[in-house]
Amino acid sequence: MSIFKYIVKFLVVIGALEVGIMGATNYDVISSVFVMHPMAPRIIFIVIGLAGVLSLICLVRCCCGCKDGGKKGGGCSR
Repeated sequence: MSIFKYIVKFLVVIGALEVGIMGATNYDVISSVFVMHPMAPRIIFIVIGLAGVLSLICLVRCCCGCKDGGKKGGGCSR
């Protein structure tokens, strides 16, 4: 797996944790960590959102491209 895919997966996990913490405690971790510039949290949220879109595209391309008909043990090798 390429380093790009690891970075995208890491950003998706960070985004999921941020949303989970925000939902449970109403505390915005990213905005509180990146207070040095008012645009920094917004840029970080945009990057995390793009990582989520890329992950979704990869998931859809993989699942829609499988030729095994969903058989167990088979799957996408992309």
